[in-house]
Amino acid sequence: MLFFLLFAVSTQAQNSKEKILQNLLEDLVENTDEQRDYSEYVEDLETLLENPINLNIATVSDLEKIPFLSELQIANLLKYREEVARMYSIYELQIVKGFTPELLENLQYFVFFGEEEKTPVNLKNALRYSRNTLMLRGQRGFGERVGYQKKQESDFANSADFEKWQKRRYLGNAWKYYVRYESQYKDKYRVGIVAEKDAGEEFFSGTQKRGFDHYAGFLQVNDIGILKTAIVGDYSPRFGQGLAVWGGYDLGKSVSFLNVSKRNEGLKKYSST
Repeated sequence: MLFFLLFAVSTQAQNSKEKILQNLLEDLVENTDEQRDYSEYVEDLETLLENPINLNIATVSDLEKIPFLSELQIANLLKYREEVARMYSIYELQIVKGFTPELLENLQYFVFFGEEEKTPVNLKNALRYSRNTLMLRGQRGFGERVGYQKKQESDFANSADFEKWQKRRYLGNAWKYYVRYESQYKDKYRVGIVAEKDAGEEFFSGTQKRGFDHYAGFLQVNDIGILKTAIVGDYSPRFGQGLAVWGGYDLGKSVSFLNVSKRNEGLKKYSST
């Protein structure tokens, strides 16, 4: 049995947004066969909540950012928009094939129909309006394994057994630590760093004077001029239909996620260890 300590802080958290994220995540977990890390899925939804999509001007690529919309639903939506020229309310979509009341209940938080406010993309606005997230996690098993016990040479029958134990014992404590910091401005850029210490590894001592035994970072920039996506650091490929290439998430079999397939999303930052 493992003990998990999870603490997350978001500078722009809101109760209504947290509730919809929780509902969608629970729906996904309950209807997905595999166990996996859903942090990227949550991050994508948080980005959409902070930057809702204007359905009156959205392209196919824009709508594909909403993970619970299928290709057929997107096609039906664009066909309806072409017929009416302009949409004014989420309730209009009730007549669009495939848009159930349950789907619209979730969708309303990620879209809007008014005029889009243009905020210049510059360093001043990025520093002022960026969303910053810090996650700290600690994990350890119950019970003490032999390798963590403190023993003296007198505890062994001979010096040879003591030397063998010295080579096998853990130099660090039984805790596993994980730290992640990320800063994001709309869907224009993301920058972050991840650090992890495995159980049994030393921490700011001995052979690990720099603290964690693993560090990783990334910088992702989107839609700047002719540049669609550029990533420096760790990344995850999301293209193709083969499991060996596509590194994203499979959205399960519930009503909300029915008929959703893996989409070609290009490259995305990777912030797990």
